[in-house]
Amino acid sequence: MAQRKSEPTAIDEIVHLIAPLSSVEHDHVVHRLTERWEKPDQRQPWDRDKVVAEDRRDKVAQIERRVTALAETFIPDEQDELLEELKLVWLRRALDEAEESKRKHGTIPAEEVFAELRQRAEERLRKSQQ
Repeated sequence: MAQRKSEPTAIDEIVHLIAPLSSVEHDHVVHRLTERWEKPDQRQPWDRDKVVAEDRRDKVAQIERRVTALAETFIPDEQDELLEELKLVWLRRALDEAEESKRKHGTIPAEEVFAELRQRAEERLRKSQQ
């Protein structure tokens, strides 16, 4: 028996709106939502200093207004569900960026990375003991 596709929800629409944004723009919109809902800020401290590019501010503000309008009536459970979905969008973007970087620049064997980290740690230890 064939299942009918359900109608897109407001969460689906929001995910669709946010998906093409850069990570900084994504963080900006999500931060505004969490601020509005008085939920903890999910960003890392170093992400809070990043600014949306000037030539994209109007576009991001327009998307933010649409997202806010769609999410306006969400109950706390729906708010949490949306935030979880937006984390998945962020993770997909990060994976895509990593794959693209790997394709363009290749990779470094883990042994080399760990050897470099060990060397740096030993140098820091020697400096701190002097």
